[in-house]
Amino acid sequence: MGENTITLNLDYQDKRKELLVSATGTALPTLAAGRAGVINATSVRLFGEITNAGVPAYTERGFVYSTTANPTLENGTKITVANSSENKFSTDVTNLTSNRTYHARTYVISVLGTFYSTNASFTPSAEYDYITVSTQSASLTAHTHDIGGKHDWQTAKSMCENSVVGGFNNWRLPSRDELLFLYQHRYDFGNFVIGNTSEATYWTGELASDVRYWVRHFGNYGETASASVGSGFVSRTELHNVRCVRPMD
Repeated sequence: MGENTITLNLDYQDKRKELLVSATGTALPTLAAGRAGVINATSVRLFGEITNAGVPAYTERGFVYSTTANPTLENGTKITVANSSENKFSTDVTNLTSNRTYHARTYVISVLGTFYSTNASFTPSAEYDYITVSTQSASLTAHTHDIGGKHDWQTAKSMCENSVVGGFNNWRLPSRDELLFLYQHRYDFGNFVIGNTSEATYWTGELASDVRYWVRHFGNYGETASASVGSGFVSRTELHNVRCVRPMD
């Protein structure tokens, strides 16, 4: 709700006069669900999104995390993120304890109070490592775990490009052929979401048409999967799983 203007007609001593009165309302800020992507044994990347800045707009934004669910600014560790015109933002948290469960929320502060996203939990682990699988005709290096659940394409791309798993900084989303290779050797790479479910879909880095990108469904296709069987293209705003790869040295 923003500014509203009304006209009042005042009659006094046989004279009429118009008076314009304006008032500004308020609207509470809203935030998307909290998200976290594990980087390695002691680090995590937190993702925030403000879906409505509120009226008046918020003046501070960031993250708060703790080892207890639904942390607040009063009982958690606060990380402030500089304000900008971008409604999506992220930050890396380091020096965490491996194999310990943490909880995080996005927050904003306005004159109306402090507002939080839903809780996101994560467990840094050394298991977030990488593996190289080689055959006579191909070889590919990939993470051994998905990188933090389901995300839109741009977030997925950024997560891979900013990954530091194994000390490497050249991770990226797989091509269609690489994702097919991952599917065909899914038990070697390990820990994919597999089955005849809508949850078992993975992003590629390949543009299909306009703003649509290729994905692959990790269903039970056996070894009959090909470049076309099990794949399709979707809007970049959809949420799908993320598995990062890197070129061979």
